[in-house]
Amino acid sequence: MIALLIAAALAGPVAADDDLLDDVRDAVVDAINAERERRGLRKLKEDGKLRDAAADHIRDMFRRRYFDHVAPDRTRPDDRVRRRGYEFSAVGENLAAGQGTARQAVAGWMRSRRHRETLLGRFEDVGVAVAEGSPVRRRAGGYTFVAVFARER
Repeated sequence: MIALLIAAALAGPVAADDDLLDDVRDAVVDAINAERERRGLRKLKEDGKLRDAAADHIRDMFRRRYFDHVAPDRTRPDDRVRRRGYEFSAVGENLAAGQGTARQAVAGWMRSRRHRETLLGRFEDVGVAVAEGSPVRRRAGGYTFVAVFARER
């Protein structure tokens, strides 16, 4: 987590302390699972490899100043997850930027058909990364969120 903050700070967002970002990340997972439970779906388990894949992506977006599922070098969520050693049969990713809270980010995903389908999909595990600020807009408020969803083989 310290490396995420250092990389994010070097790329321009306002630095936040580890505990605050950990709390926001935990709140994202809780909000995702609350939406799933409301619909009778199993809660997702947090997975360290998926969290690392999400953190890799958020660092890269801040470093190279883009906001997209596909990196400028054409790497995609499945590439990032595979690189972290997670053997999957399905993978998905949700991104959000500018929201001030975890609930706002998850509510935004729930208003979007494609993001909602990912969040409520047939996944077992989730990994979330959060950074303060925006990878593409200087002095932007709120947070940037990456949630990686997967099901093991």
